[in-house]
Amino acid sequence: MSNDKLKKKITNHFGVPKVLKDYYNEDIFTFEFEDKNIPDSPFKNYECRENSIKFALVNKTKNKTLITMDFFRLIHTRAFRNPGTYRLELIFVHDTDLRRKGIAKYYIRKLKEYMQKNEGTTLAITVNSEAPSLKNIGPIGPNKKELVKFYKSFEDENFKVEVLC
Repeated sequence: MSNDKLKKKITNHFGVPKVLKDYYNEDIFTFEFEDKNIPDSPFKNYECRENSIKFALVNKTKNKTLITMDFFRLIHTRAFRNPGTYRLELIFVHDTDLRRKGIAKYYIRKLKEYMQKNEGTTLAITVNSEAPSLKNIGPIGPNKKELVKFYKSFEDENFKVEVLC
């Protein structure tokens, strides 16, 4: 699949949650996959490749990054024998006023759907709200215990969440 087609696929699949449309009372959002198009984000190395996606949802009217999400499909190795394992590196709601409004839940549900369409069965995640990469970006959000409970709530008989410490 070409890079442009994959970007379109990701944009169409993940979409924009209603809460963001209602909050900003507008629909001027774009998915960005390159650092140069992403304002005010402390994160770098955005990309869109077949098995590695890192995107930002940007409010173009306000020139403001709202969400960063970074995930990839793990290559079959001794450590990860399940070829259906994806790794969530990051999901971050940049604006503290938008946290705890269901935005992360919306995107994790969308990731789960995306994974299942692509034979993904396990989401591996390191839960660390105090990671060095988050150190200088203000209030972080939920603590580790809350995050583990949040991610585990997506499990069912066909989908597992593996918390890596």
